[in-house]
Amino acid sequence: MLGIWLVRDPDLFIRSRFMTAMHIQILGILNTVLCSQVLCSLITISTRKVALTITNDYLIDNSRFESLGKIYWNDITGIEKV
Repeated sequence: MLGIWLVRDPDLFIRSRFMTAMHIQILGILNTVLCSQVLCSLITISTRKVALTITNDYLIDNSRFESLGKIYWNDITGIEKV
């Protein structure tokens, strides 16, 4: 919402002579893109039923948006508490 406001009315947010309307519009576009990515990540993570699937051959980590997919037991060198 704020990003769209920055793009539509940039003159309201000019505070110094170094900040132009174009700078504010660029910030508005970046804000809109990044906030939409965060929203998509939250929706993707919240709709998953299982965060970790363990089988005899591999495990599947679905706890993050950037899921790594299948991780075979041969590729795991150690597990430690963080």
